[in-house]
Amino acid sequence: MTNSSIGAWRSVSPAIHLCVLQPHGVSVGLVAGEQRAALIDCGSTPEQGTALLERARSLVGVPVNHVVVTHPHHDHWFGLAGMEDVTSIAHEDLLRDPEPEVLDAAAAIGLARLPAPDETFSLARSLDLGGVRLEMLHTGPAHTRADIVVVVPGDDVIFMGDLVESAGDPQFGPASDTGNWPRVLDDALGASSEATRFVPGHAPAGGEELTVDREFCFRQRAEIAMVQGTVEGLVYRGVALEDALGFAEWPFGENTMRVALPLIYRRLAEEGIEPRRHLPLV
Repeated sequence: MTNSSIGAWRSVSPAIHLCVLQPHGVSVGLVAGEQRAALIDCGSTPEQGTALLERARSLVGVPVNHVVVTHPHHDHWFGLAGMEDVTSIAHEDLLRDPEPEVLDAAAAIGLARLPAPDETFSLARSLDLGGVRLEMLHTGPAHTRADIVVVVPGDDVIFMGDLVESAGDPQFGPASDTGNWPRVLDDALGASSEATRFVPGHAPAGGEELTVDREFCFRQRAEIAMVQGTVEGLVYRGVALEDALGFAEWPFGENTMRVALPLIYRRLAEEGIEPRRHLPLV
């Protein structure tokens, strides 16, 4: 893959190491216990996955034999196709109704079949690495229908996948549920403390900081909720989709909102909520 690379590992605790995968700036975690280790996300191509696993195994002195996939976007997932002798874990909807970007990315690299996880779960799953425990949680659709967060309670670190972004705006797609997204973030925040470090799905350019704090997550949660609530208000007032962009001060950039607004309008219409037609009063 053009410009594909694996950044240097950075330790955020004795058990947790992070690196950034290009060309998409994906933040990947390596969590090591006394007996085994697990990767959190695995790259965008089979070749990147193979190289990542080799680098991970050279860093820690225990077998790296588990991979957790945070959600079904190709840059976090397709590396699984190049990994051997690992047990992969994901939400049960990982393969359900793949989004166009997933199918297009698979076709672009000649991936005939989407990588299937070895084990799936619906709500919660734990994994003991030997003195270090991972807690995987799915509390509903948000960025995608199969998002999970990975909590490392002993180290006060939570891997958020793309539920939180520090490299730019959160990204909205065909499967995003903006109405439920803030509630999913509330659940993750409820498992945190003031000291918790959160790992967003992508690192900012330059990669100075690979984690964010609780305040950052609260703020982004409020911004997503503001977008949803504002659109609901516009629909109630009868503002059509084509006019919505200029009717509010949005917390995200124009390009992001040009994607998000049609998705939210469509979902509200599916729920039977559409712009009202108002007759002129004069």
